[in-house]
Amino acid sequence: MAEGIINYVANDQYTDLKNVQIYPYLSSMFEVNGVKYVPDSPSERTCHAIDCSYDSSSIHINIEENTSFKGVTMKVTEVMPYIFYNNDYIEKLSLSHVGSIGDSAFYDCDNVKTLEVSNMGKIGERAFYDCNKLKTIKASNHGDIEFQAFYNCDSIETINISCQGNIGQQAFYECDNVKTLEVSNMGKIGEQAFYNCDKLKTIKASNHGDIEFQAFYNCDSIETINISCQGNIGREAFYDCDNLKDVQVNNLGDIGGQAFYDCDNLKNIQVNNLGDIGDQAFYDCDNLTSAFIYNQGRIGDLAFCGCDSLKTVVLGDSINYLGSKAFSGCFSLQEIVIPDSVKSVGSYCFSDCSSIKSALIGKGVANVMPGTFLDCTALSNVTIGDNVIIISSDAFKNCSSLLEITLPQTITELGNSVFKGCTQLADVIIEDRTTVLKLGSNESSPLFADCPLDSVYIGGKISYSTSSSNGYSPFYRNTSLRTVVIANSEDQIYDNEFYGCTNLKNVSIGNGVKSIGNYAFSGCNSLDRFSFGSNMESIGTEAFSDCTNLTSITSHAATPPVCGEQALDDINKWNCVLRVPSGYADAYQQAEQWKEFFFIEDVVALEHYVLTYLVDGEIYHRDTLVHNEAIVLPEEPTKEGHTFNGWDGLPETMPAQDLTINASFTVNTYKVYYYVGEQLVHTAEVAYGDAIPEYIYEPSAEGEVFKGWEGETYETMPAHDVTYKAKIINGINSVLLDPSSLIIYDLQGRKITNTEDLQNGIYIINDQKVLIQK
Repeated sequence: MAEGIINYVANDQYTDLKNVQIYPYLSSMFEVNGVKYVPDSPSERTCHAIDCSYDSSSIHINIEENTSFKGVTMKVTEVMPYIFYNNDYIEKLSLSHVGSIGDSAFYDCDNVKTLEVSNMGKIGERAFYDCNKLKTIKASNHGDIEFQAFYNCDSIETINISCQGNIGQQAFYECDNVKTLEVSNMGKIGEQAFYNCDKLKTIKASNHGDIEFQAFYNCDSIETINISCQGNIGREAFYDCDNLKDVQVNNLGDIGGQAFYDCDNLKNIQVNNLGDIGDQAFYDCDNLTSAFIYNQGRIGDLAFCGCDSLKTVVLGDSINYLGSKAFSGCFSLQEIVIPDSVKSVGSYCFSDCSSIKSALIGKGVANVMPGTFLDCTALSNVTIGDNVIIISSDAFKNCSSLLEITLPQTITELGNSVFKGCTQLADVIIEDRTTVLKLGSNESSPLFADCPLDSVYIGGKISYSTSSSNGYSPFYRNTSLRTVVIANSEDQIYDNEFYGCTNLKNVSIGNGVKSIGNYAFSGCNSLDRFSFGSNMESIGTEAFSDCTNLTSITSHAATPPVCGEQALDDINKWNCVLRVPSGYADAYQQAEQWKEFFFIEDVVALEHYVLTYLVDGEIYHRDTLVHNEAIVLPEEPTKEGHTFNGWDGLPETMPAQDLTINASFTVNTYKVYYYVGEQLVHTAEVAYGDAIPEYIYEPSAEGEVFKGWEGETYETMPAHDVTYKAKIINGINSVLLDPSSLIIYDLQGRKITNTEDLQNGIYIINDQKVLIQK
């Protein structure tokens, strides 16, 4: 062995272990209170503990920051690995300000009951592994607690950790008797750190990092969790904690997938300032009754699925996504308000929530996904946000308590079977719109086949497949439908659209509709009053066949619509009064099929509509016209700095509705000219109202000084060209001077004593002619 080096093994009987250490022999090993130390450096006076005396007197081991031997004080930097391995005498350990505890340092110390650690570094891997009588741990201001540090210490009851480091993987794995845990000011809690600590009841954690995968998995006795921290709760962190009742999480990152999965007794949760809630995070928490969620991110797929006692859900206004089946099967949930911050709601999100009575879909949602409210059998009131574009298939399927639905003007598509099984849906309102609404079907039957419709309002153009395989029409053979109002924006009624609606009594069709398709109202034998607008041009074959109870038809069309074969044949023309525009009775009395009516009254006043012209939002001109009247344009408007392009969206004739149009202008550009003398040196094109760019002229002739531009100044470009001329000072000795500091003579040789009123000009200074410019 080389001089100055010793080869030391912690315990002779463990020479097969890989923990063979080589230490610098800087001075001799020494022993203090049963603990053996080896110095690190004489100059720095540091040492580390390497061994202990194995005798029954070593009941209390106290290793402090500093230890003294023969009058020399040494700072303890480390308790080396394995030094107390399998020591059965030690009952109490106190370690204060020690650098770190090495791997397996107190492994299998069966009689250690109390551990106090303060102001130290890490606690190494398996440092207290299998210390199965250890009951109390108090640790503060240390580093990491590493892998399996207290693994299987099945007598530990209380853990109080306040430190800067991490709790490592399986650090307290299967510590079966831990009841209380307080953690503050630390890093992460590692994977399976408290796995299967099945007597742990209370957790209080603050200002730490992540709680990792399965950290508290199967901790069956946990009742309360209060977590205030900056990190994440990992996947399955509290999985199957059957007695957990209350969870409060503040200032956290994400809650991972299945984090609280199958926590059967969890009743209340409150989540504040959170990132995402992961997939299945609270899946199947059977006794959860309330969830107050104010997170910043998403609620994942199946997050609360199967929480069949959940009655109250409050979603904060920062949540941006609700996952697929996020609340599916929450049988007790009675109301849901989706905030405007939510941009997407996943498929079947609230499916099978059989107690929901009202739902509000916020303005951020664009697509109501398939099955969103499938089987919500108590849902009676739905409010759909103004930005929804698509309601996908099965979205409200089997909502058997739904009474009415209002479809905002933004919606462009209703999927298949959207209202299938809605056996109480009576009123449908399609809001006034300029976009086309595409309607699906219930596979081979009409879209509203299961709905006992009473009234339908169609505020814009609708489209759908008219084939028999799609049920011909959404309203085909709807035998409960009583009233139909079609607004001005629709332009046609399709073939068979209201065929067989045997209870239909009143129909009002707006001015935009030009045609009624074949068999459109065939079989509507309860139809009593019918009115159509001024734009109607044609009525299809047998459109009113079997409409034997009509008593009133009101036409606003000056020209009688052309009728297809037997279009009006079944109407009782002795009982039905035909009312037409004033002055146009003769036209109807000469038209085919119309002339057969016994009572034709020209009592309908021609409707007038207002055409409004706007310039920059202000009313420029107004006309009042009847339908189809030719439009005569007003005098063109003028606008400073602009050219008039015309009127946006102006038709040739007046439509059957009020109309507002806007003037269109193009901003003009003008030129800025820069001259030096008679020479044009620069030109710029500037749009009216923009800032005029600065141009700097660089004189080329010797003795010239550029003094800026002469001409009118403008803050922005005016509605005309602008010309500037350069101010140039000429002369070989031209200078800009302060005349008050000089002795100056005029050209006649007279000394200038009073320079305050000195005029610009040429003077003698130092025997040279100088041009003075104030």
